[in-house]
Amino acid sequence: MSEEHKEETVAEGKEPNEDLHIVKVSTTRSPFGYVDRCKHLLHEGLPEVELVGVAAAINSVASCVEILKSKKLVEVVKIHTSLAKMDGQQQTALPKFQVVMKKAPEFDAVYAEFLKEKAAKDAEKEAEKAEETTK
Repeated sequence: MSEEHKEETVAEGKEPNEDLHIVKVSTTRSPFGYVDRCKHLLHEGLPEVELVGVAAAINSVASCVEILKSKKLVEVVKIHTSLAKMDGQQQTALPKFQVVMKKAPEFDAVYAEFLKEKAAKDAEKEAEKAEETTK
């Protein structure tokens, strides 16, 4: 986090990194976007990342956690379930699912391999673009 952003955050009355470790999951995006976000946050040095989903997003949270675990990137530290109160015309309680994860011992090696594969794919795409422009 940049110094400027830290100052803005403190000026708003929040502690730096207060909620940066929380990834709120919805049903509108692919679970892989949340998986990538968790990988990035852990790579940036956060000790733990928390995935949170309410109601229908609970399945997406479970999918994200399983994807990360199967790739040996995280270990689950804590699982918490509760009822989240939603304000609307009627106050309702929806199920809420929270999973706190930390880096697995193999995280750095697996993440380095991921970055290597991504760089190779990006280079391949650039080569294809260059080839198309020369035609």
